[in-house]
Amino acid sequence: GDAADYYRVYTSTDGIGWSNGISVGNTTAYTLTDLSPGQLLFVRVTAVNGGGESFPTETLAVRIGDRAQILLVNGFDRLNRTMLVPDHDPVEGDNLRMLLDRMNRYDYAVQHGEIITYPFDSASNEAVRDGDLDLDGYAAVDWILGEESAPDQTLDETERALLADFLDGGGALFISGTEVGWHLDDQGGDPAFYNGYLRADYVADDAGTYEVEPVSGSIFDGLPRFRFDAPGMYDADYPDVITPTNGAVAALTYSGGTGGVAAVQYENGCQRLVYFGFPFEVIRPDDRAGVMARVMDFFCLRTTFLPLVFRSYSTRPPECSDLILNGGFESEEGWTLNRAVYTAANVHSGARSARVGILPGEPGPERSTFSSISQAVALPTGSSATLSIWVYPVGEGEDADDYHYVGLRDDAGVYHPLDRWSSDVRTWELRTYDLSPYLGQTVTLYIGTHNDSDDDTAAMYVDDVALLACTP
Repeated sequence: GDAADYYRVYTSTDGIGWSNGISVGNTTAYTLTDLSPGQLLFVRVTAVNGGGESFPTETLAVRIGDRAQILLVNGFDRLNRTMLVPDHDPVEGDNLRMLLDRMNRYDYAVQHGEIITYPFDSASNEAVRDGDLDLDGYAAVDWILGEESAPDQTLDETERALLADFLDGGGALFISGTEVGWHLDDQGGDPAFYNGYLRADYVADDAGTYEVEPVSGSIFDGLPRFRFDAPGMYDADYPDVITPTNGAVAALTYSGGTGGVAAVQYENGCQRLVYFGFPFEVIRPDDRAGVMARVMDFFCLRTTFLPLVFRSYSTRPPECSDLILNGGFESEEGWTLNRAVYTAANVHSGARSARVGILPGEPGPERSTFSSISQAVALPTGSSATLSIWVYPVGEGEDADDYHYVGLRDDAGVYHPLDRWSSDVRTWELRTYDLSPYLGQTVTLYIGTHNDSDDDTAAMYVDDVALLACTP
């Protein structure tokens, strides 16, 4: 059609009822004023010329605050015949209906934005791709992909590069959609990005169910099973079955159907990932807020205001920071090595890990031997401190005197054992420890393996160590 003569900006407080619109002239930039901290606002734009008024743009959203730490990105643009809605008429029989509001309403910033309690901005994926704003200005990104699929690309080459840089820089990503694995992994869109950055392997194209359940120990542990077939929404009928890789762990599994993993999570310091093989926005309304709260709480975010309707906190959630230097062992900084080495032979993430102990097959020591890595850390006064360690234990002979351990030495020089165990699981596992009793002290952490003097030996790879300390 012909070029626009002018544009109209429409606003809404709930994404349902809209204002009469503001004519802003023939400009593509307009500032809304007189907004209050904590206010949630939805926006869409139309173009007008002599032929009439266009359909509105996709709906975007904002929650007002001093500084938005979260960027909500709408990347669900697909609208084609494959999304027609099946219908059975008693006279006409089976039909496919073009019911646009059940194919793609272009307003899924509503379902995400109304339950994100932190200040956030939003943008179309095209605006991000074209460089109109920088992901590095945000701590977390919520990228909506819905049923975006291979013909339009779930994530194009530029978007993948931007997300890779964002994650490498320590950002947190929540991404959800039914076709991400099918496009990037199965169809060869970019398996290296999918496996390396979304930390998943594609398994199957359709889980055959609309219900998921939390994995014990995951960020969703304690939530009930929930469904992703919200009434009135589009049909997310081909949810990807995936499996975690590259250090990720399962967060949700499908209940019924083929079973299998529905979502993965990953953390390395404040680099965090939550990836759903189904769209978040089609979760039933009663469950959405609880699920999103777990995702947001998993990310390293600072809170500047607190709408109590969404949270049960009596005060603001604390600000948290990772106190470990070189937790991924990618440099020579931070750690003191005692009969330990840096190695590339077995890593949880990145290029290197640390190894303590004596590998099976190597000669045992002549006397009882401790091998460890240690680091001194000043714990601030505050509300909590949590140490997390990824370990890969190796042992032989079921010798109880060969063991792995975690401990610390406090300000007074007293050693406190935190953990001791024997294991030959030969897989990466996460172990966490509450260090809150030691707040306000400078402590030295020890992670190591003990070998007695026989030929049965034990060793352990250590990676992605983090100490998250939170202050009010």
